[in-house]
Amino acid sequence: MAKPFLKWAGGKTQLIPDIMSVIDSMRSDSNSFVYVEPFVGGGSVLFHMLDNCSNLKCAIINDLNKPLIDCYRVIADNDQYLLLKETLLELEKDYNVSWRDQEDKKRLYLQFRDEFNELIKNPGTNIIRQSALFIFLNKCGFNGMYRVNSKGEYNIPWGQKTYVNLFDEENLDRCHVLLNEKVIIMNDDYAKTEMAFDLARVEKSDVIFYIDPPYRPVSESSSFVNYTSGGFDDNEQIRLSCFCDYVNSCGGKFVQSNSKSGDFFEKLYSDYHVDIVKARRNINSIGSKRGEVDEVLIYNEKKESEALF
Repeated sequence: MAKPFLKWAGGKTQLIPDIMSVIDSMRSDSNSFVYVEPFVGGGSVLFHMLDNCSNLKCAIINDLNKPLIDCYRVIADNDQYLLLKETLLELEKDYNVSWRDQEDKKRLYLQFRDEFNELIKNPGTNIIRQSALFIFLNKCGFNGMYRVNSKGEYNIPWGQKTYVNLFDEENLDRCHVLLNEKVIIMNDDYAKTEMAFDLARVEKSDVIFYIDPPYRPVSESSSFVNYTSGGFDDNEQIRLSCFCDYVNSCGGKFVQSNSKSGDFFEKLYSDYHVDIVKARRNINSIGSKRGEVDEVLIYNEKKESEALF
């Protein structure tokens, strides 16, 4: 079974049972359906869907993070994928050689980080090398975080790894096959994924969106990731709720994950279901605040168990 090829802060692997409980109640066992992720991130739910849903017609994924989407596209492409694996093996070998001490590994990490930032400033220069460095930095940087500064430069510090395994070849090969077969990959504003309703050639009720935006901070200190230089504030959360209203008005289905942030989402999505779920989060500057937290699942269809009453 395919798993994410990246370590992604806020990944949804542990919430897949909760998310799939809702999605399974939304889809027909017989009808083909289209799956849409406007904020794909590390893709844990995506790969679960691709590997487990036999009646999935196609998936549409999107993210505003261009280096991330470039990486997905390279993995999906037959020729580029082979060169990517070769480059990853070279980077891994270079980092893991026995004569490098920790200071030397840190210098190499910073050198590759500078190279990556130069490549993203000059799009298309060497997309394969850029994508290999993207994976390297993800695995060697601190805690799988992706953050950029106001100049759009990746600035995550070194993660003090002594040894790194950049990829599981069997898993990455499976990701390649799945992405190549039935996934449309976009790098645009999330609202553009509405094209699924026109492209799909299925009933609009068989278009299902899983929406995992940058979470609303639960406190001032908890907003630790800028995936792009633009940020995602409350105005963006409100705009996203309008997008969910649009999906609902078209007859489509949506499920959204977000933080439990007071009653902000209960009020914003008062016309929909808002369930509280438990998730374990391990990234916080204060160690005592790491651990199990409340999050919300917002959706526009009743679960089967609720529909009985």
